[in-house]
Parts: sequence; C-alpha cells; structure tokens
Amino acid sequence: MARKDSDLRVEDKRLVLTPLDAEARPASAAALAEQMTVRLPRVDLSDLLIEVDTWTHCSAHLVHAVHSEPLRPVFLPYLYAGLVAQACNFGLDQMAHSTELAYERLAWCTTWHLREETLTPAVASLVNYHHTLPLSQAWGDGMLSSSDGQRFPVSGKNRLARPLPRDFAYGTGVTF
Repeated sequence: MARKDSDLRVEDKRLVLTPLDAEARPASAAALAEQMTVRLPRVDLSDLLIEVDTWTHCSAHLVHAVHSEPLRPVFLPYLYAGLVAQACNFGLDQMAHSTELAYERLAWCTTWHLREETLTPAVASLVNYHHTLPLSQAWGDGMLSSSDGQRFPVSGKNRLARPLPRDFAYGTGVTF
C-alpha cells in the first residue's frame, strides 16, 4: 500500500503516478536551440528526397522487375512516396491517404520497382556519393559506424515486437 504523501497512489482502483516537474531549460540551451533553428531551417522530407535524387540519380537503379526499364517521370512521385512509406514504417494506405496519391499506383510502384535487387544498388549510389563529400573524408574511411540499434526478428506474440518492414519485410522484430 502506498503512503498518503507518496507520488504513487491508488485512485478509483487504478495505480496513479504523479508526473515529475520539469526543470527550466538553461538560457544557454535556449540560445543554442535558436541558433540551430536559424541555421537548419525545416525542410520537407519529400523535397529533400527529390533533391538528393538529382545529385545521386539513385532512382535510376529502381527499375521494373520484368523489363528492367527505369520508371517514367510521371510515376516518380509515387516511387518517392513508396520509399518514404517504407523508410518511416507507414503503410501504403496511410501514405495514400495523407498525400492524396492513388493507393493503386503506390502499390504498383512499390511492388514492381522497390525490391532488394533494386534497392541495394540505389543505396550503394547514395553511400558512394556520400563518400565523395569533403565532410565525409574528415570522419575516416567509413569502416566504423554508429547505429541506432540492432534489430532482431521475432516470431509469435511479443509485446515488445513491432513491424519493421525495412528490415523484415512484413515480419516483426525488436530493437536493442
């Protein structure tokens, strides 16, 4: 039983934890945040993807599964939306709804153009371009990296597992 003066208590047969009060952000941190905001303006993710593609031509590697032809320019918005949907773990349905792009075309582009054998050379073109940049040279030869975690596939029910389509197609996994 929790004490009456405790931050942990039972109310209406529910366990309640009083949230901690946040400390005020130091003035130096607020000033730094302002400087960063001015120097790094917000950029729309789709605009960034399109611009990087103009530098690297990575979409040229995303050829059709049957006739190995690159995607016609009219379909590029669907390809970009499909890439963002997979990278951000959105479903195509959610992407179609939020962008007003036709789900059928999104699904068609994703099915016929976004496959392991096309994504591998596309990502390689991004990495190769990145290695040519002066800042990349300052960080070493690229043999070591820092990662946001290691992902492991899981089967069966697991409360910590979540869909990770980029790593496990339609399977689920956990990140450590």
